[in-house]
Amino acid sequence: MKIQSIIVIILTGFLLQRCSASAIHDVRGSQGTQNEVRHNRATKEKKFDPKELNKPLLDENSLEENYAERMVVYLDGKKTKQPPVGTRRKRHFIAEENVKWPNKVIPYQIETSTFNSQTNITAVFQEAVSLFNEAGCVKWVPRTSEEDYISVIGNQLKCSSFVGHLGVSGQKLWLYEYGCVFLDVALHEMLHAAGAMHEQSREDDRDRTITLNWDSIPRQLEMNYRGYKTANAREYDLGSVLQYPLKYGTIRLMYASDPDLAYLTENMKTDLSFYDQAELNAFYQCTDDCTNPPVCQNEGFVKQVNGECSCQCVEGLTGPDCTQIDTSPKCGNIINLEEGKPDKITLYNYDGGLKCTWLIKGTPKTKIQVKIDSLDLPTSDMGNCYHYLEIRDYLTGAPGKLICGNSDGGEFTKKNLGPTNIMIVRFDSDQYETVTPGKGFSLTVTAAPSACSSSPCKYPSTCVDGTTTDEYTCTCTEGYSGTNCDTVAGADRCLRLDYAISDRNIGGAYTTSLTVTAVMGSTTITETLGSTGNVWRSFEMSLEAADDLKRRNVPTPCDGVECPDGRVCQATSTTTYQCRCPAGVCGDSPGNNDMFFTCDFETINEPYCFLEESNSDQFDFTRKTGETLTSNTGPTSAALGSYYKYAEATGHHPGDEAILQSNVPFAFGTYCLSLSIHMEGKESGSLSILTQEGTEDAVLQTQYSGEQTVGWFRASTEIDLTPFTKIMIKAVRGGKKEEHDKGDVAIDNVELKFGPCSN
Repeated sequence: MKIQSIIVIILTGFLLQRCSASAIHDVRGSQGTQNEVRHNRATKEKKFDPKELNKPLLDENSLEENYAERMVVYLDGKKTKQPPVGTRRKRHFIAEENVKWPNKVIPYQIETSTFNSQTNITAVFQEAVSLFNEAGCVKWVPRTSEEDYISVIGNQLKCSSFVGHLGVSGQKLWLYEYGCVFLDVALHEMLHAAGAMHEQSREDDRDRTITLNWDSIPRQLEMNYRGYKTANAREYDLGSVLQYPLKYGTIRLMYASDPDLAYLTENMKTDLSFYDQAELNAFYQCTDDCTNPPVCQNEGFVKQVNGECSCQCVEGLTGPDCTQIDTSPKCGNIINLEEGKPDKITLYNYDGGLKCTWLIKGTPKTKIQVKIDSLDLPTSDMGNCYHYLEIRDYLTGAPGKLICGNSDGGEFTKKNLGPTNIMIVRFDSDQYETVTPGKGFSLTVTAAPSACSSSPCKYPSTCVDGTTTDEYTCTCTEGYSGTNCDTVAGADRCLRLDYAISDRNIGGAYTTSLTVTAVMGSTTITETLGSTGNVWRSFEMSLEAADDLKRRNVPTPCDGVECPDGRVCQATSTTTYQCRCPAGVCGDSPGNNDMFFTCDFETINEPYCFLEESNSDQFDFTRKTGETLTSNTGPTSAALGSYYKYAEATGHHPGDEAILQSNVPFAFGTYCLSLSIHMEGKESGSLSILTQEGTEDAVLQTQYSGEQTVGWFRASTEIDLTPFTKIMIKAVRGGKKEEHDKGDVAIDNVELKFGPCSN
């Protein structure tokens, strides 16, 4: 079992011509523009909150997203885009095998008690399950007695899910009843639960399609835009249910390389996209046990549903191998183009009720181009399309741009994101069949030479096609050179990176730091960077000219470590790690288990106790055997054994606090904290269990106030912990006056075990 540990975040790393005078400085940023470099700098003095970094990845969706039409209307010589039509609340798969659900089955249970309307959540979630189950071999099934399952919760203000299978009972998926119970949101979170990341988190290829405007991304949402190494079987899909919109209201968070494709991120989703389904089938290897699977053409893929393997074709294509077109009898065709030899698509005097498909294919190393020669298709008074062309110049399997109006001249070229020598054009006069048809349209289609179709340019660069299939020009980013921009130019360099380091260190081997080392021949330069107080800073290091210069980000000690016997990897320093035991794996006792702690107070220095006295209270707990100082208030003996700890009321003021706090780092996950409590005095104050993440405010987990039952009683509570969490057990002295001292609060046999509390 592996849990990755990320101990520092590096936003960007650049090789620049020269370093500035200061090697370490605060980051300064500027508002993003569409033409700026894709690797934007972090915002000046922007706080970075690392508490989420090592948790099982948790998606946190906003409750508002915009949706817009995808129509492009050519009217009287002018191209217009339609405004957003309304608002409402609205990864790929992570590259780790251990996030997959066993046997490709995901049991789920809707916690109906957390929803006021059980009918609505049941209907929406069942529809989402049906669509998901039709997409491939991964099945969502109602839970019967499975230990590992998804628990769907509706009474917390978030649309969220952990990423992949965590191996815990009741893994939570949140669909807030008043903002998240929609089909597309349910599908989004279900894909996360299956192991998928946000589309904009595809670190390796997102820069070809989007630019992130980091200056405008709220701090609390940064994690949803951060890049990850993902297992990508298909091209970047702006139409994925996992792709965030480019804007929230008027705030621009991302730019699309083609602004006209914004509709793919904003229109309503009623199913997993074609590429969502392809990624799901590839990641779970749905076709591995297919016997003689079909060979799918024209970007189709093999999927297995209920044991049957077949081709899933892009919309508009059909047949057992996706080589046939789905079209009305009076229109449509398959057009095979030779390089540089154009062809025509014409449809004049058409009828209503048509759905036409043209499949346009070119030879290898060509790109399909479509030019509108003439156009007369009806529009509404509001400028929306009644009858329209659909031109898929982005991805063949993604919804295309809808074209209508009465002006010619529009030109469309297949994007270099997947095969460039195939494009689908469709026509629809069926959706508004009763509207009077226009005159029709004429298109010129061409297979132009495209050496760039093989993506020869490396690193951030731009490829420009020449006049033949072998001619291209790469425009390199500063610092790179060569025909393919794959050579680092020989010159003195400056290594610059933006970084943020948590100030939540707990000392010793767990102190967070970042070490930057440059080896240049016989010279080695090393810089160790400490806490930035959660503020983004920039670091620069001067490098001498060197041939074949490479930059390498060294992984954390747990990268690639697979611990045996179900143990969990935890980094103990920047270079070392331990394989630790979850509860029940190595024996259910603290001596055998690194994730089971107990404090029984029988000795002064307990080897497995995780609590110590706090310095931020008014007095300390007292270790005691036998009866407390004040009779008829505290216990007369320990709950178990000979010793216990208690907060003595006598000699302290009402409201004074005694606090025990944890002093060890915890592995990520849910724990059960149980302890024996004695609060028999009539003037007892309170005993609280709290957790605190770093320097944030403490969060109350549970509290016992006033006089409780006679004698000791046992209590337990479940809490979610991270390596940054502190547990606090706080006793508050009761009474209204100092003489009101019948309020001793005692605890004994405190246990903390990994995993949920048993019934």
